[in-house]
Parts: sequence; C-alpha cells; structure tokens
Amino acid sequence: MPFFMDLVFTPLLEACKPFRILEIGSGQGQLTRQLVTYCRTHQSPQYPVHLDVVDQPYQYDVDWVKRQYARWASFHQQASVDFLPEMAYAPDMVFLHGDMNWYTVFHELTHLQTLSRRYRRPMPVTVVMHVGWPYGRRDNYKAPEKIPSMFRHPYKRRGIKVGQRALSDDPRQGLMGESLNAAEPYGPRNGVLTAVEDFLKTSPDSMELVRIEGHQGLALLVHPQWVDTLPALATLLEAFRLSPVMMQTMQALERDRLRLAEALVSMQHQARTHEAEQLLGLTNTGYPSALMANSIVLAPDELDIHVT
Repeated sequence: MPFFMDLVFTPLLEACKPFRILEIGSGQGQLTRQLVTYCRTHQSPQYPVHLDVVDQPYQYDVDWVKRQYARWASFHQQASVDFLPEMAYAPDMVFLHGDMNWYTVFHELTHLQTLSRRYRRPMPVTVVMHVGWPYGRRDNYKAPEKIPSMFRHPYKRRGIKVGQRALSDDPRQGLMGESLNAAEPYGPRNGVLTAVEDFLKTSPDSMELVRIEGHQGLALLVHPQWVDTLPALATLLEAFRLSPVMMQTMQALERDRLRLAEALVSMQHQARTHEAEQLLGLTNTGYPSALMANSIVLAPDELDIHVT
C-alpha cells in the first residue's frame, strides 16, 4: 500500500479533485489517513469534501478515529455489499481493497454502477487493488460463510507459492499463509482481476481499464466522461500506461520480489523454530531438527514479514 501512495494515489486525487470519496476496506488505516488528510486540506465553504469508509471488522480503534476525524470522514461498520445499495449519493472516487474475491468485487462494482445511474452520474473513478498475483486469479475469503456456496471455491488456510498452482502442504511455506485462500487459481469467477474483467464485459458503459503493476497490482476503472471533463486525469492516465515490453518487465520484477518475500518468510519460520528448540532445551538432544520443525506450529501473527 505505501508503495502506491505518492506514486499513484496523491496524483490521482489531485487530478480528479473529488468531493465525495468512498473507501471500501481500510486495513490498518494507511490509505484512510491519506484520504482524511486530502479531505481536511481541500475543504471549501461551497464544496465540502468528505470520505466514507466501510469495513467490517476494523483493525484499529474505530471509535477513537471517529471522534478525531468526524469533520471530514464517516466510518461504517457494515459489509460493503449491504452498504452500497443504501447509499444516499454517488461518489466521485472509490478505493476498493476489502474482500479479495470474485463475488465481493463483482457485486461492489455492480452496485456502484447502479448507484451512479440512480443519481445520473458517471461511474466513479475506481481504484481496485490486488489485481496482480496472488489474488488477481485466486479468491481469498475473510468471511467465507458470507459468500454464497455457488460462488465460493474450496479453500484452505495455507500459503501460496510463486510458480505453483496448488497451495503449500506445509503451513510454514508460501505467502499469505494466515489467510483463507482458494485451493486453485484461475477458472470462472475466481479472483479480483477476473471480477473486474467480468464486470466490464457486462457493463453498458465503455470504461477504460488501466493496470499498474507491482506490489500486487492496481486497476483503474475510468468512465470516458471523467476523461473528457478532467484534462489532468487524461494526462495522468497516459503516464500510467505501459508498453507491452515495460509491462512484461514490471511483471518479471514483481515475480522476483515475491520469490524473495517467500524465501524470507521461510527463513523467518526456520529462525523461529530454531529459537523454540533452544528455549525448550531440545537442541542436541537426539531429536532431528526437521522433526522438531514439523512438531512446532507457529501462530500466523508471530510472523514479522508480510507482503502488502
């Protein structure tokens, strides 16, 4: 997330100058803080700028945040697919980084389009995160019981390995091992990017899709009316577009980054296991280290390294 803030999000906000911003999913609040700052510094008496944040549950003290930022932002503890149909306005810009699965993202985009048509507005400039590996073509479930069974793939709490379709058999191997991940990637109705593509196929509007590679990737969905009325946005989108060669180069660099992150996670587990052996006084007691490594299961929240 921090990777995109200065490079993408700030220029995009300045180019679009939105008055009503919607953030779906807040995570640890890094982007939320930036959006609140934008709202606070771009106020005017005629056009108040406001942020709505939707998440459930929040990963921080949302009651404290509500008190601090009440002038510029509203925080809603509700599932996005329940909140969107009830909105009383159409936002100008949306940031989607909540549940990373086909069902949620496809229906979020569909609700946004319906909302825009209801208020006779163009579809908001929409930033969809996690369209690259691993969740571009593989579902992730925060609350699988809320996904209808016909849209839910088999899943496990296992890590995802670069270059491997199946989830890792070893809970200490692979990335995102603390998450509920679809057992297989690809196929119909699987993954965030697939949801974006399926939405564009069914949408009556001819929207532009601009992908930005790196750090799990972004997709920008832009209605042509915004491009026609915002010259700064048109210029920015042109700068974001990559040639096929540069796209392949960025994808190769991202694969190398992910392989390194995967190796670091594995090393982290090995170090934790070795430390546990020493603490338990089991080093050099005749038990093979590999046996002990298979016997000690580390809690996901003990990991220091995460890919974001």
